Amino acid sequence: MGRIETTIDRDANLTVRTVTGEVTAQEIVDALAAYLAGEVTRYILWDCREALWDRLTGSDVRNIAQATLKHSGRRPGGRTALLVSSAAAFGMARMIDQSLSASDSPVEFQTFYDRAAALAWLGGE
Repeated sequence: MGRIETTIDRDANLTVRTVTGEVTAQEIVDALAAYLAGEVTRYILWDCREALWDRLTGSDVRNIAQATLKHSGRRPGGRTALLVSSAAAFGMARMIDQSLSASDSPVEFQTFYDRAAALAWLGGE
């Protein structure tokens, strides 16, 4: 089972979600819902470099994208960066990105291998 830990930097208007271990699509969707039920920031960094994505399917990725889109209205003008460490995770993240781009999401989404680049895109730390 995976873990998703959350830290909030109010000064930077940034939430960092650190994902470790084997995560399921439902854990990610639940984390999205919990985040949106609480304090919402303009910027989110999902640090998934230590996450295991091996069991996520294409259907799981679509469900994550749909959940993200469903709640994106709470963060108009927001940005979400996904930080990954493998080509497989990068490919899954790009599928989410393409789903959101095709649906006029009010939140920008981008995938990175480099934390500094992700934070710079989000507006700095």
